[in-house]
Amino acid sequence: MKSTYIKNNKKFLNSSSQAGLTFIELIVVMSIFSIIASVVLFNFSSFNTNITSQNLAQQIALQIKQAQTESISGTRTVGFAEDEILNPEGAPTYGVKFDIDVTDGTDQLDAKSLAYFADMDGNGTYDHPSNQTPCGIGMSGTECIAIIEINTADSIVGICSDADCDAGSYNEMQATILFRRPFPEARLYIGTDLTPRSKIGIKVRSSKGAERVIMTTILGQVSVFGIDTQ
Repeated sequence: MKSTYIKNNKKFLNSSSQAGLTFIELIVVMSIFSIIASVVLFNFSSFNTNITSQNLAQQIALQIKQAQTESISGTRTVGFAEDEILNPEGAPTYGVKFDIDVTDGTDQLDAKSLAYFADMDGNGTYDHPSNQTPCGIGMSGTECIAIIEINTADSIVGICSDADCDAGSYNEMQATILFRRPFPEARLYIGTDLTPRSKIGIKVRSSKGAERVIMTTILGQVSVFGIDTQ
């Protein structure tokens, strides 16, 4: 009887000593868990960054499409002057202006903003005298309807046109994309040069380097695509 008790007790002690984790095993498990958690958090951060740049690109594309839609539909939130040459019928003309050159200091725009405007005088440019002029419908001396601010870590980092876009060269600083009723085609200009372009690309970049391009063609087509920076 006693020998049986001792034998059973030894079995219990042996099974107890084998149950659970040793200190070394616990350290190994925690290390593996830490590595997995770090990888997951890193990938989530990259995913979140890619999402913000994608959202910004889509927001800019939608702003361009809004200009196209309001022009074609004849929306008149402001008055449009008739010009015998530039705009004989005073047709509604809306556009989006980009200016990442912070040295000019004339239009309230930079790499973190863009302007939605009405080309009231039909001259194909965004008329906004200075940073001191308020933006908004009814404000004197400006064609600005709204300044769209970029509130994330993303920014506009480059502009291209025509062959430069094909070559991946985004070295321009200013661009204007316009639409005039009743045509869906876009009027595309670089800087103050009113020579029509066939396409204009706006490149945005996230804080982690993820890049997207908003491409607008003279036919009025707007698309968004990513750039492989690896």
